Amino acid sequence: MKKLLILAALLVIGYAQADTLRWMGGAYGGPGGGDWNGTNNWYSEEVGSYYTNLPGLTDFVNIDGLFAAAPPPSMPILTNNVGTVANITMGMIEGGIASITITTNGQLRSATPLVFGQDQSGPGTGVIHMVDNALLIVDSDVTSSNLITSGAIDANGVVGKSIVAIYESGNDWTKFSVVPEPATFGLLAILGLAFLRKK
Repeated sequence: MKKLLILAALLVIGYAQADTLRWMGGAYGGPGGGDWNGTNNWYSEEVGSYYTNLPGLTDFVNIDGLFAAAPPPSMPILTNNVGTVANITMGMIEGGIASITITTNGQLRSATPLVFGQDQSGPGTGVIHMVDNALLIVDSDVTSSNLITSGAIDANGVVGKSIVAIYESGNDWTKFSVVPEPATFGLLAILGLAFLRKK
């Protein structure tokens, strides 16, 4: 509870400085390439121009699969710990299939539960792909949500890998990470036993 009050206070204090940042991914002059840290890949709705800062704790992040009925040239890719943002919405403004790929060593935290789906402008979907030791942290307990079973968060299509969500009550957040599927564990155990037997 104390953590939520501190977060709420920070959001209220920083609200005047908060921006709604929209991923452009190379559209309309940005550098593209999918780099989350590419500042010109972000567009500030408040400023009305490309953003020179990266999304932070007070910023609302919109990832869309369409811009004026065309997909952006690239979707965001995280290769390091990019910190905490206030909120992430996927496919909510113009719709389309939005995605974020969190690669090995990539880490992202959202201070509020993730939003996938559609708004008044039409349908939109989104997916967060996670690779190897990527980490996604979402504040509060969202383990009962259907983010994994619906495919909104996946292991990037890698056979033998799946996503697990673990709630840490001390931090009041849920950690999503990639783990080998139980069948893969079993196969590794059988191969290990076979190897020991041959010795």
